[in-house]
Amino acid sequence: MTTFDDILEEAGPFGRCQKRIFALFCLVSMPWAGVYVGIVFQGFTPDHWCRDPAVVERRQACGWSLADSRRLTVPPVNGSGTPPQRSSCERYEVDWNRTALACDTRELDLGTTPTTSCKDGWEYDYEGRQSFVTEFDLVCSEGWLVDMYQASLNVGFLVGSIAIGYMADRFGRKMSFLLSNLLNGVAGILVAVAPNYVSLLVFRTLYGFGVKGGWVAGYVLITEIVGVEYRRTVGVIYQMFFSVGILLLPLLAYFITDWRWLQVVITAPYLLFLSYYWFIPESPRWLLSQNKKAKAVKITEDMAKENKMTLSKNIETLADDNADFTTASFMDLIRTPKMRKHTLILSYNWFTSAVVYQGLIMRLGILGGNVYIDFLIAGLVEFPAAFLILFTIERVGRRLPFATANFVAGVSCFVTAFIPDRSLAFLAGGLVLLLPETRGVQLPDTIDDIEFPDRRQACGWSLADSRRLTVPPVNGSGTPPQRSSCERYEVDWNTTGLTCDTQELDLRGVPVSSCKDAWEYQYEGRTSFVTEFHLVCEDGWLVDMYQATLNVGFLAGSFAFGFFADRFGRKISFLASNLLNAIAGIVLAVTPNYVSILVVRTIFGFGVKGGWMTTYVLLTEIVGVEHRRTVGILYQMFFSVGVLVLPLLAYFITDWRWLQVTISAPYVLFLCYYWFIPESPRWLISQNKSSKALEITEAMAKENGRKLTKSFETLTCDESDSCSASLLDLFKTPNMRKHTFILMFNWFTSAVVYQGLIMRVGITGGNVYIDFLIAGLVEFPAAFLILFTIERVGRRVPFAAANIVAGASCFVTALIPDSMFWSKTMVACVGRLGITMAFEMVVFVNTELYPTFVRNLGVSVCSTLCDVGGIVAPFLLYRLAGIWLELPLIIFGTVALIAGGLVLLLPETRGVPLPETIDDIEFPNRKKENPLENHNQ
Repeated sequence: MTTFDDILEEAGPFGRCQKRIFALFCLVSMPWAGVYVGIVFQGFTPDHWCRDPAVVERRQACGWSLADSRRLTVPPVNGSGTPPQRSSCERYEVDWNRTALACDTRELDLGTTPTTSCKDGWEYDYEGRQSFVTEFDLVCSEGWLVDMYQASLNVGFLVGSIAIGYMADRFGRKMSFLLSNLLNGVAGILVAVAPNYVSLLVFRTLYGFGVKGGWVAGYVLITEIVGVEYRRTVGVIYQMFFSVGILLLPLLAYFITDWRWLQVVITAPYLLFLSYYWFIPESPRWLLSQNKKAKAVKITEDMAKENKMTLSKNIETLADDNADFTTASFMDLIRTPKMRKHTLILSYNWFTSAVVYQGLIMRLGILGGNVYIDFLIAGLVEFPAAFLILFTIERVGRRLPFATANFVAGVSCFVTAFIPDRSLAFLAGGLVLLLPETRGVQLPDTIDDIEFPDRRQACGWSLADSRRLTVPPVNGSGTPPQRSSCERYEVDWNTTGLTCDTQELDLRGVPVSSCKDAWEYQYEGRTSFVTEFHLVCEDGWLVDMYQATLNVGFLAGSFAFGFFADRFGRKISFLASNLLNAIAGIVLAVTPNYVSILVVRTIFGFGVKGGWMTTYVLLTEIVGVEHRRTVGILYQMFFSVGVLVLPLLAYFITDWRWLQVTISAPYVLFLCYYWFIPESPRWLISQNKSSKALEITEAMAKENGRKLTKSFETLTCDESDSCSASLLDLFKTPNMRKHTFILMFNWFTSAVVYQGLIMRVGITGGNVYIDFLIAGLVEFPAAFLILFTIERVGRRVPFAAANIVAGASCFVTALIPDSMFWSKTMVACVGRLGITMAFEMVVFVNTELYPTFVRNLGVSVCSTLCDVGGIVAPFLLYRLAGIWLELPLIIFGTVALIAGGLVLLLPETRGVPLPETIDDIEFPNRKKENPLENHNQ
């Protein structure tokens, strides 16, 4: 009898159809984050105190601050503090209308004045924002009602999980998913317009009824239509989009200041999800369990057609193994021993996860500090969790990481607060160890599959079997032996009697030859330019050329666009580079042969680097000195966001040409920036275009709600004889020359080590998508370390330390044996962290060490050594790795240590205004001696 898993392998276990459906369902996870933890913003309780109408009236007349009026309204509850902590629920019992209250109240002593509870509402220190707490005054004695907001949602979750779960098993996954979204849309809008708090809680309960059940139904459906080997990725990424929603939520809440409108924005996607009726199928597994074989076959055939696969006649024998139990019953969950054990353990783990997760999330709202930033950081922590799951569940299994995660959560809570009820997570971790391991196990179709899990596998060769019969081993001592990629057995299989049982076939002594009929690739139906043009074996060096030609374009483009930006303006060079990027990127996607690919790739690189550097310089020039660090680091950190997004795109876009189109498309959109970004006023002043600079700066001041003084009209170029940039300006004077050479070497080092470590991911084995994601995640701590240190310690020491740490880590990684896998991985991550930090720092340090009129040219010229490093890196890595896999790491470590030492010869630029002239570089003390000038800048 044929099972659905057998048919799914023929239809494609994770083809285009499943990827399309999966992408649609991933979007469903994002708004659920807003529903689940939106109380942090919708129900935020700001600092508050009793309102006294008379004091409020006098505050407006006298211009008192909130602190002044609060001092006159509410008594202190802790007089020892400075300033003392004041009550939120009591006020002074004073009739201010009968008191001669002057505007100067600093000497007024209210220490013996009687107090009373709040009678006229509360005032909130909440920057013009509104939560349902501030709207309904749910503070002090009414504060417990805030808890009811989240509790009512979870009551809805409880009832909805059972009801919609039962409905999904009885009436279908698709129908229950659509009905839940209809309910979500209606209830969510009702929550937003609720006239009082009682109706708000009722609608919130209905909202929770639909949200949880619909999310779970979507999860089950997507899990049932993909092959067993893809369940881990599908399950984790589906939940990871909940984390994406966590990151988006504080951004939405920051810009949407009214909780009702925030509720509308969170709810709106559920109305859009109703259109999924036309885009998602019913689960064929469920249809089979309901004896609806014809419908299941039709859907499976449609999936195979979209995946460009052909089904065999085996589908005609597809049948349900559990015909006596096709109608779902609650008793099915607890009737048999193992089903009962699984149900009870999983129920407790759901309980524990919700208590600890929601508790830690909502705790952010009572810790103080900036709730938006704290929430963003807390959301970012969830990404390493997803990557750790992806990294461990196929190597270790499901049960041990699941139990360990609960143990770690329990230990962390104990250490944090020593609170006894954190033992929930400990108990949950222990119970998980009683569950069976599910790694590599097909989804169960019947209760017998749960109670008696051992199943007989169908007969057939694996890829390893066919490879063993095709190519000879190159290292016979391994188990299994490593086999050749560039040779094959010289055998005419058409004249050989070959049966299914080939285990005893001995091919030792058979002559071998080079590959004559191309190659086979174990690449899951994907296409790269390597597989399309067969760039392997003796043609493998051509792959190095792909990256090298890009860096050749970077090299030429840095010079050209750097000079162009300093001569003709930052804005025009940025727009020209994006036009070139869009054209070259699309042409690259349709080139017919590899030679033309390399030519167009060079042109692509010509525009990309110059445009990126020009934008960086423009941003640096239009912000104040105290904001340069944040602008510089965040600008580069979005490169790290791109590094995280790239493997996700590559995972779903299986053809390298369409991936190239996707990467190039944004450059077309960037052309519209013509209407949204200004020219740099600094550059305009350096070109004696003060009137245009004044016009732009006045527009900036107007948008910022500021006014300019008349002193702006006296601004002129301080070095009128040198306002046109020249390459010689970078080497003409001693300090400029020293800065240029040291920065050049650091750009070279950053590129060689950074690109080398990234490309090394592709030759160390493992899952390239997951490994790339993990490598990209390492870049975020680098950005935070920079933000934390450069204004406290300075630029020079962290810059030097980052290079030295990267170099030392490369040396240590090379010396650690492969058997110590985790130690080697951990040290390599430290090296990646160090070189990422150095790479991000060299950019803004470079801009701070050159005067305005030559700054863009200076950054561009120095960064050309980055491009030289990029040209060298692939050859250095791949060719030297052929001699000894760790030899490139020794080279990387050496150059990084030298770069770190040279950085110590550069001047410190923390708190120093951007230099305007060469004299500011050669005689920096003159700038320090004129504080008025520094202040004006």
